[in-house]
Amino acid sequence: MTGPDRTVLRRIDLNLLLAFDALMTVRHLSRAAQTLGLSQPGLSHALRRLRTLTGDELFRRQGRVLEPTPYAWKLMASIGGGLDLIADGLAGEFVFDPRTAHRTLTLTASDFSALALLPALVPAVRAAAPGIDLEVLAVDDSEGLDHVRCGEADVGIGVHPHLPPDLDSEIAVHAATACYADANNPVLRSGLTREVFVSSPHVAVSIGRGHGADLETLLNTFGLRRRIMLTVPNFLLAPPVIAGSDLLAVLPTGILPVEAYGLKAHDLPVAIPPVAVRTIWQKRKAHDPACRWLRRMILSALASYSAG
Repeated sequence: MTGPDRTVLRRIDLNLLLAFDALMTVRHLSRAAQTLGLSQPGLSHALRRLRTLTGDELFRRQGRVLEPTPYAWKLMASIGGGLDLIADGLAGEFVFDPRTAHRTLTLTASDFSALALLPALVPAVRAAAPGIDLEVLAVDDSEGLDHVRCGEADVGIGVHPHLPPDLDSEIAVHAATACYADANNPVLRSGLTREVFVSSPHVAVSIGRGHGADLETLLNTFGLRRRIMLTVPNFLLAPPVIAGSDLLAVLPTGILPVEAYGLKAHDLPVAIPPVAVRTIWQKRKAHDPACRWLRRMILSALASYSAG
């Protein structure tokens, strides 16, 4: 059985692959040139050679940003991972032992995802890997995608219903939702009906491009058009605003400090499916043992939330 034909590498200046990797990561010609220690004309020349070599445009300029073509994304899945393996091999890091490893792993999470994850994840990491440090970038889901794609984060946690081709994902937990209101809200003494749900003012949470609109679209399919009196950027802001008011909010269950604000959960008047919360990562890091270990730890930690 023969492996890949490596003779093709004789026709390639491997520095071009580093240039391609930098452009995919930074998406800006002059900044990518700086990271490589090249002049901007030098990197422009390398890009022209790459385009000739691949027969593809690779990048299209959109404003000040270079947007990769579909072929570039496909190419990155192979080239990026290969460069990582070479770097790890030269550094002697093929084996990752969490008991002895010393490094920082970075993840992104919305406020809700961080609340669900960190209380279980941190003690588990401390017990299994005392030399591993964690950095959490609290972001909305769209920012989380950007951080993972550019390599600033090893793993992202969030809703992420639509992923670009260079990222992979796994469902970590299904988060149920309920309608929350002040426990003394007089219009809910007989429960939450469709009429009350529609006629009451609501607090909506927009955690990224399109996510708030997705819920409205789903509710509209059931004939429910609610009045959104206030839109806030994260879930933590909703409970204190609802407290003592006539406002309602559709929120994930089991995590937010609703009891501290005197809120009561009500079943929605229609069946809303649970929201799939995913872990996401670069396909090029699919075989990085440290990232695989972190993803397993995240799944285990969020399983405790599911059980609760």
